[in-house]
Amino acid sequence: MVDSQAGPDPFGAYLKEVGRYPLLTKEEEKELTERYVRDRDPADGRHLVTSNLRLVVKVARDYKAMRIPLIDLVQEGNLGLLHATEKFDPEKGVRFASYAVWWIKAYILRHLVANHSMVKMGTTRAQRKLFYNLRKEQSRLEGLGIKATNKRIAANLEVETAEVELMRGRLAGGHEVSFEAPVGGGEDGEGRALSDVLADGAGNAEEWAVRAEIRSQLLHSLNEFADTLDARQRRIWDLRSRADDPLPLRALGEELDISAERCRQIEARMLRKLRRHLDNAFPGLDLSAVVTGN
Repeated sequence: MVDSQAGPDPFGAYLKEVGRYPLLTKEEEKELTERYVRDRDPADGRHLVTSNLRLVVKVARDYKAMRIPLIDLVQEGNLGLLHATEKFDPEKGVRFASYAVWWIKAYILRHLVANHSMVKMGTTRAQRKLFYNLRKEQSRLEGLGIKATNKRIAANLEVETAEVELMRGRLAGGHEVSFEAPVGGGEDGEGRALSDVLADGAGNAEEWAVRAEIRSQLLHSLNEFADTLDARQRRIWDLRSRADDPLPLRALGEELDISAERCRQIEARMLRKLRRHLDNAFPGLDLSAVVTGN
């Protein structure tokens, strides 16, 4: 889709090419997506893709400071756009562009992860414990009307302030990382914008951005998975897979009035289901550490 041999400025030539395709109005998009889902006419599929090529460029430019050729990011984003075209369901009531952005980012991030040798996204048990306690302590302080600074949280949890800063950075809340978010500041959370740090070519900031955005999407995907569980599975999920200190199978079985072995079987089946869910949401990424808890 991107011609890397298109002269000395392939990206400029590509921009000129995609500018030929008009954008769709909301009504045109709705009609086109519904018709494509119904008829699967390749011409409609091409029309849907070409009318959103500029969207891929826009998303790819958000990652231009990652020291990866922008045209490579566009190529990966185009693959995400193709995937979105095949997966989109207009009956969900979401605009195609809003849905496609998620897959465009996912494919770009997969490429960035591969190029930064950060495929393994699992953290240590100590880091996971800090993450859960951090969220709880932050919520507790905010509920009391107290500003949850890194220094105050660190003191209450008896850890180093630097550890809280790192974890807050890696596991920044929200659906995506803001490139204008302050990083590296003091206890008041103020500091230089992430976009400014990235402009300096700081390797650690690049790693932070990729890890934080993927982890944000991962947490969103885990919440989606939890919503698919029945009441008993959800209880096992909350007290075993996502707990600070997992409840022993025997104690969990007593609470659910089933045997420990039955608990183990349900948990194993649930984790297999989780693996399939994550493989579908994050194609190509090694997320075994998340599934196994290692």
